[in-house]
Amino acid sequence: MHFLYLQKGCTNACGCRNAGLHCSLLCKHCIGQSCENPMPVILDNESEEGDAPAPIDMVDEQLECEDIE
Repeated sequence: MHFLYLQKGCTNACGCRNAGLHCSLLCKHCIGQSCENPMPVILDNESEEGDAPAPIDMVDEQLECEDIE
C-alpha cells in the first residue's frame, strides 16, 4: 500500500494518476474528493424487489428432500 503525500493539485503531477490509480482517502492533498482523478461512484438503483435473492429460510421451504437409503 502506498501513501501519497501531494503538495499541489491532483493534475499530471499527482502520484496516484502517475501510478494509474484513482485518488482515494490515502491521497493526503485531496482525500479523493476535490480533484480531477476521483474514484468512480457506482450506484445500484436498478435492482428491483423481484431480483433480490430469496432468504435462506424460504429456500429451505422450497426444496423437496428425498430419503437416501
